[in-house]
Amino acid sequence: MKKQLLFTFVLLFQFTITHSQSWSQLSPGHHIYSQGNGIYQMCFDNHENLYVAGWLTDSIGNTRVAKWDGTSWTYVGYGSSVLNGYVEIQTMIADSMGNIYIGGSVMDSTYFVAKWDGASWTRLGTSLSPRNQVLSLCLDPAGNLYAAGVLPDSTGHRFVSKWNGTSWTKLGIGTHALNPNSVINVLCSDAAGNIYAAGNFTDGPTDTSGYLYVAKWDGSNWTELGTGVCHAFEGWNAQIYSLAIDHSGNIYAGGWVSRDSDFVSKWDGVSWTKLGTSTNRLPNNSAVYTMCLDKFDNLLVGGTFIDSATGSNMVAKWDGITWSELGSGTGSLYANVEIFSIIKDKTGNIYAGGMFRDTSITYHMGGGNPDRHPVYVAKFTDPATGISSEPTLFGLSFNPNPTHDAINISGVNETLNYQLITISGSKVSEGTLQPGTNNLSMIGLASGVYLLNVTNAAGNKNTVRMVKE
Repeated sequence: MKKQLLFTFVLLFQFTITHSQSWSQLSPGHHIYSQGNGIYQMCFDNHENLYVAGWLTDSIGNTRVAKWDGTSWTYVGYGSSVLNGYVEIQTMIADSMGNIYIGGSVMDSTYFVAKWDGASWTRLGTSLSPRNQVLSLCLDPAGNLYAAGVLPDSTGHRFVSKWNGTSWTKLGIGTHALNPNSVINVLCSDAAGNIYAAGNFTDGPTDTSGYLYVAKWDGSNWTELGTGVCHAFEGWNAQIYSLAIDHSGNIYAGGWVSRDSDFVSKWDGVSWTKLGTSTNRLPNNSAVYTMCLDKFDNLLVGGTFIDSATGSNMVAKWDGITWSELGSGTGSLYANVEIFSIIKDKTGNIYAGGMFRDTSITYHMGGGNPDRHPVYVAKFTDPATGISSEPTLFGLSFNPNPTHDAINISGVNETLNYQLITISGSKVSEGTLQPGTNNLSMIGLASGVYLLNVTNAAGNKNTVRMVKE
């Protein structure tokens, strides 16, 4: 059933768009095929080659990882025996050296994590568990690899495992163990190296009681962030599927975590709050499967929810105030089913993949795989580098934004007062802008999103979003 999505729009920024903001198929005419649910995960290597994985199959039914080199799709490690057969890749990540790691139902007699080094596939260790799959991989800033999923230990509890270069070890033992009572769907790491885990597990004495929560590993102990991110246990429909961390250290948890549309919640270091209100929210009975931050720290989410105009699945954007669709009208994504993965490249382009497929061509019938169908990656053209922010009233321009050191403010025609504040409202600096060009230093400030409030002598005020990289 289609659900109507209601938006409350707040005019805070005016944007000059220098690139077309629209979704397009990444590789028209160059198709990849799925025998099941399509693309589950995507990542970029250190050369900005795009890798996609999930239930992608070659002409004889073997599961493959596909690579886009800017021109065409190729299968990685074609003929390598480690990935031959019917497997489902549910998680994938690339390290700083360009190695690709995958996990999921990747198995022979045991489940394992596989590594692609640019030449061949190898498995890391002997196995992680004799009978259950890896659902999530993450890397900390030091390059350490972590895995989790349905993996049970000898007591039946799930666990997070760390690769030490030789073998897998459980992250936390005894009184320091996580001991989740159900599945771990997602892992992520912050800039300090803390590891976060979430899924279907609860803080109750059994897996059918208590609250879903996000767990944090600080190098010594697992702790719960707050008192959960949803209401009391609601069955297998209540799960956290995705985590994201912005430049300011806020943590976002998304999934199908409540019947009252509390699908994305934000942890600010003190408490959880849900994003949106009763008139400005994602649709009821929807799920968030994937999240990422764009270059301006806007939160992008994808899943099962649709827009009311086209009846298609969409990527939604939270700008700190309101939800909106990323791309609209003729620039809409028009995904015909679920979105499972959203990522961005170094220049700010956004990519989406999932179960949605190219309906302009017929299903591929052959190779003994009648259910193979063409799936594709959608690209949203450069929403970050194509934008320059300018106050509506004053006609100023700000470059570069994002910045590492300073922002040049030009077009000042009168003396203006300014305040630079953090996204949470703490004042960082204040002063005046003089007619001409001004230089606003951001040296020494932490990476993150800042707001520049500009006021003229008549009391007219506007706000511009700045990003310190």
